[in-house]
Amino acid sequence: MKSYTALRSLPIASVATWSALIAVGTVLASVPASAQEFPSKPLRMVVGFVAGSGVDVSGRIVAQFLSEAFNQPVVVENRPGMASIVAARDVSKATADGYTLFMCTTSSHVTGPFLTRQQPYDPIKDFTLIAQVVESYLVAAAPATIPPNTLKEFAAWAKANSGKVYYASPGVGGSSHLLAERFNRGAGLGMTHVPYKGSGVPELASGETQLLFALPATVNIGPRLKLLAVSAPKRLPELPTVPTAREAGFVDAEAVLWQGVCGPPNIPKPALARLTEEIRRGLARPDVRERYLKIGTPPTYRGPAEFAEFAKADVASWLPIIKASGAVIE
Repeated sequence: MKSYTALRSLPIASVATWSALIAVGTVLASVPASAQEFPSKPLRMVVGFVAGSGVDVSGRIVAQFLSEAFNQPVVVENRPGMASIVAARDVSKATADGYTLFMCTTSSHVTGPFLTRQQPYDPIKDFTLIAQVVESYLVAAAPATIPPNTLKEFAAWAKANSGKVYYASPGVGGSSHLLAERFNRGAGLGMTHVPYKGSGVPELASGETQLLFALPATVNIGPRLKLLAVSAPKRLPELPTVPTAREAGFVDAEAVLWQGVCGPPNIPKPALARLTEEIRRGLARPDVRERYLKIGTPPTYRGPAEFAEFAKADVASWLPIIKASGAVIE
């Protein structure tokens, strides 16, 4: 009764103003959180690999500069399993408010979904591809004890020794395996695949196998190995004397590996715009670039539309060898 009496005693203009304020408050309360200031609470960054892995380190770099930009915690959550497919599948079903992010990779969005007996998700339609973060390439390495010194010489040597040449990989269905198999089939070499639980580098160095596609940092062990080619479209600044696979005439041995930030499908535009802009700014920072270069993954930014088109094209380029290889991951 007191409230009603107080309201009646207000001047007409004041009553009108009070009513307007109540109406505005009601409207604001009905506006989704995604349309209000973003972010207003902590975010989480899901990583589908173990702590300390290359993707984990990359994800933590992104999480740190986003946290600084947003003045909000960005908590890294490691959820390894099936080459990050399990984590990716769960993120695709998360609430699309911009607060759940995922370090998507070539593994989670290009090869992995098509290596399972039942495709767990559509890597393009079931996600918002927010921004690409880095690119990296593989090198074709061989033991120093075999005769060939270039990829072209290796192909000729492998053909002459058909059925006696083995290529290694860190496991079935990975980029190392699929790239080597694409080169093997495209050049008609007749090599045999030998997957290992580890990197495969010690076995290569000992001469147990004769070829391995791997990240440059993992095969730099001195005089026991030699590099035949890089999978990049042009020579790498850190390996200027190593020719590209294309230079040797083998476009089937050309490939890029990438990492980016993704989220559930249909992230609201205001949140997406803020995330995209802060990732772009973060990657442009000299200190961030230096951190990425130290782990051998130079930052490479692509925004949502360009990133999605790039990923679609990458899927199309890998699908034929995925199907031809018959590789399956459980």
